Amino acid sequence: MIVETEKKNYLNDIEKIKKSFEDFLSARVKSDFGSLDIFDAIRASVLSGGKRIRPIITILISSLLGLKKKKAFEIAYSIELSHAFTLVHDDIIDKPKERRGEPPIFQRFGQEISLLVGDMLMVYSFIPIFSSPQAVKFFASHMCSVIEGQILDVMWSQKKLDLSLDVEKLVIQIQSKKTASLFKISCLLPLLFSDQKLLEKKGIRKKIENSLKSFALHFGVSFQILDDIYDLEEDLRSGSPNILSVLGKEKTLSLFKRETDCAKRYLEKFLRIISQLSYRNYDKNSKLLKFLVEDTLNYEKVIQAIS
Repeated sequence: MIVETEKKNYLNDIEKIKKSFEDFLSARVKSDFGSLDIFDAIRASVLSGGKRIRPIITILISSLLGLKKKKAFEIAYSIELSHAFTLVHDDIIDKPKERRGEPPIFQRFGQEISLLVGDMLMVYSFIPIFSSPQAVKFFASHMCSVIEGQILDVMWSQKKLDLSLDVEKLVIQIQSKKTASLFKISCLLPLLFSDQKLLEKKGIRKKIENSLKSFALHFGVSFQILDDIYDLEEDLRSGSPNILSVLGKEKTLSLFKRETDCAKRYLEKFLRIISQLSYRNYDKNSKLLKFLVEDTLNYEKVIQAIS
């Protein structure tokens, strides 16, 4: 049980990581895109705030796997550019009234410019990880899964999917591809840049991969359930698939509990496996990662939101 003082300390430490990455992100966006005529649109799409859950997870896992801070931030930068791309294109399709409290990019800069900004972000997101062909291939494959999930989302809203089939399975498949695939990238890219020879020598390379892959899947589904609960009214207006509207309150809570339990179990497995590596700050970063997951997937908050 985390006492209030511990919780405050964990939140402060996570905020420090976020602030450090935000500073890095702002500087890199200006350096990479500052000379472009569409810099304001790019800056608005990438630096529009948010919890930065994905990059924080990436940075913590990178540290646990022995990566240097600079490499961890480079990987996280790649992920944030690709995430921004998905949000820009999603907003063009779904046309929400706002994104993180501001008008979406397509309203501020026009649909055509926004489309091209999204394209540029997606292409550029490969550059920070270009030194590893294996990482690029993995990244491209899973981004295709993200896009495939969005295609199914659009087909659902346009009533082009056969909803006489197992609707529960279908909506979870869509949300898994859209959300869990990006979390798989966040969790597994650091592994591809870690000391492969050391991990193979200790016989834990495959075990780490499997535990991270399973954690990312179940965390991603849990995370999407949260989004669906908070976005229910907006999804109903747009016709997008929503787990809560498909399953109802009782089944959604049951699914959320099952997925969060699985995510936490696989995270514990990952942390047990890498404990033998004895990298610096293992205890601190493992506790921070566990806290971040617990705090993000807070069951009590879900019950309050769904009531």
